[in-house]
Amino acid sequence: MFDLLTGDELYAEMVMRRTNDDRSFLVVEGPADLAVFDRFVDKSRCLILTAHGKSRALNAIKAANDNSFPGALAILDRDWLGLLPLEEALDRISYTDDYDLDACVFYSESVCEGVASAFADLSVYEVGKNGCREVDIHDRCQSLAFPIGLLRFISARDSLALALRDFPISAAIDRATLKIDVSKIIKIALSKSDGSCPLTEDEILQIYFAEVEKVRHPRRYCSGHDLAKAFAYLLKSHWGASSNVGADIVERSSRAAMSLELLKRLDTHSNVERAAASLGVRVWKG
Repeated sequence: MFDLLTGDELYAEMVMRRTNDDRSFLVVEGPADLAVFDRFVDKSRCLILTAHGKSRALNAIKAANDNSFPGALAILDRDWLGLLPLEEALDRISYTDDYDLDACVFYSESVCEGVASAFADLSVYEVGKNGCREVDIHDRCQSLAFPIGLLRFISARDSLALALRDFPISAAIDRATLKIDVSKIIKIALSKSDGSCPLTEDEILQIYFAEVEKVRHPRRYCSGHDLAKAFAYLLKSHWGASSNVGADIVERSSRAAMSLELLKRLDTHSNVERAAASLGVRVWKG
């Protein structure tokens, strides 16, 4: 039902529910966020709602804030917050530590090792072995996901309308070197775009190379979905995983591997806790 609601209608839904339910409301963007947070919310004190979109969640919380509606908070993906002037800050809104929640999950301790152990050929993949350590998985996947993320940032900043959503990462990987061919990413993105991009492939490539020099934290540009696609590729190409192991399986398994202890290590958890306390409500389990 909520996938059909606007932000204002989602706010109205909270108002209606409040007539016979005094619990707080935690609004999240989508089912993937629900899959992680649902186990850790104190259901006796808080009801978690899925907005099915960031703008809906944002608008619903803005309405709650504007009308001084008690006990409504949200967790949203950080996306380009702090890098592009996209959103206003509200105390009721907590943002993910990394680009999105799946990126936070990917970088959480032991999650990748657990997923690799579940799907890799263990005669090839060995936990703790050089090249198989969690830091190795993070570095390899990040090196593949980062160029796509940086191009996505450039496209958003410069209004290039590049088609980078759900990008087929394997199509741009050089199998011999295990590196991303950035020019191939641009070529594919332009071919799938609506034709409104004002720049040529070479011009975009030059902007990319100039921007790379400014980046100090590549992790900040990596989306969870790109990281999962890179991880799935590595599992199949290097560690003997079955051909049916794709990004969706990697993401679902990673989310299932999250624990309350790991969630508590994220700033997102403590930020929600502080926001809830300021409103006199509770969200998380003890």
